[in-house]
Amino acid sequence: AVTGVSASRASDRKSVTVKWKGDSRYSGYEIQLSDTKTFGKITAKKTAVSGKTSSTKVSVSKSAACSYVRVRPYKTSGGEKLYGPYVSAAIK
Repeated sequence: AVTGVSASRASDRKSVTVKWKGDSRYSGYEIQLSDTKTFGKITAKKTAVSGKTSSTKVSVSKSAACSYVRVRPYKTSGGEKLYGPYVSAAIK
């Protein structure tokens, strides 16, 4: 699973930087931002395509509405993506 997830808003409030501890066993990571803790409405979504990636920057047009982020790893096997569990964090 993903560990050490943290997120911070840029000073221009137009982007959010999401960081986590990566693992080279995974093919990549899926990042989702939401305005609710239950992630009922996803505001932004991004995929980081490298098992060695340990951080990414997500640009969001309505970043003021984003309060939470979650990250999950995935592996590509037989042409399909196999997902791990989400790890959530509040955006600071």
